[in-house]
Amino acid sequence: MTDLRLPERSRLLHIGLPKSGSTTLQRACAASRPALLSAGVLYPGALPDHALAGSWLAGIPLSHLGRTEPAHDAWPPVLSEMREHPDHRVLLSYEAICWTDLQRAQWAAAELDDPVHGLLVLRNPGEFLVSAWQQNLKGGNGADLDGALRTAFRDPDNAALSRPFHQRDGLDLVTRWVTALGPENLTVVILEPSHPERLLGTAESLLGLPERLLRDATVPGGANRGLSIEEATLLRRINDTILRDWDADPSLHRQLVFRGAVHHMVTNRRPGPAERPIRLPAWAAAPATELGDRLATALAATGVRVVGDPDELRRTPATGETDVRALAPTVPADAAVEALLGLYAAAAAALEEASRPRPPRLDGVGGRQLARALARVVRRRLTPGR
Repeated sequence: MTDLRLPERSRLLHIGLPKSGSTTLQRACAASRPALLSAGVLYPGALPDHALAGSWLAGIPLSHLGRTEPAHDAWPPVLSEMREHPDHRVLLSYEAICWTDLQRAQWAAAELDDPVHGLLVLRNPGEFLVSAWQQNLKGGNGADLDGALRTAFRDPDNAALSRPFHQRDGLDLVTRWVTALGPENLTVVILEPSHPERLLGTAESLLGLPERLLRDATVPGGANRGLSIEEATLLRRINDTILRDWDADPSLHRQLVFRGAVHHMVTNRRPGPAERPIRLPAWAAAPATELGDRLATALAATGVRVVGDPDELRRTPATGETDVRALAPTVPADAAVEALLGLYAAAAAALEEASRPRPPRLDGVGGRQLARALARVVRRRLTPGR
């Protein structure tokens, strides 16, 4: 790979696409924080990604976390940490930043100070849309694939599935970020099945890291892989019952199903040879290929640096006629077991957290009362056998 190294003090802003290697990049960086810092790269915070700070930069509420406004309180700590390491390159990663419009993209670039460079990751649109639908299903969305795709092609400005491809500001995805950052300050990586390490290798080069520091990172948690038809059937039934029949709170569903059942199932099993992959319906191949052609044409017109083959965007993806709305007659037993174990683990963790004693509120507590309470705590800690 040619030398892509950014100047020192650069801020590398990974802006998406979602479902395009984001989890892999974020987990590798989170697992390598000390090594990154030693190599002159700051990956701020303690969480795997920068969703909270990124929501503020992009002006995007984190509705799945129950937030109706961008997380304005999350940005000052990140800014403070960057200022504590003034000579380091910085990587910020939140894949949904690409949902924003030009005005907020320009605001984000100004807020980051110093040299800002964008990292935009593209993949075949047909395969992206199927993958994005699966992620929405994991999160509880009840739309069927066929209907979600028709809405996305008809109304990309407002459809959940096609948010990265909106043109509310009159610009396409690549041109928006070229306008906000400048063509010399944007690197576009195109994912291809034959080059699975391309994103991590490009990030290493941009950040001036030792070769394979990220690619060889030991990453806990497994990959955020796609679902089989049979797994999707199981999950649709769970979602429909919990969210729609039982009208459960979405935050409870996210805690128990998304972070529990789904995470455990996709981490701890692999679909068997008889299970079927979820593919683009045959009718959607033409509009998906057209979308890819528009994307590749816009990319060529901007003159930005591209790592990968733009023709991958134009490739007609594999299609299939399986209707994921119809329940499969059987669900693999191990899929059901792993989902149940994940649900149990998430519920047990929630119960344990709820049972922990909360520290007493100190509002209105006098100094003498506070001293006596503190003395009791100290005595308990120092008394053997207690």
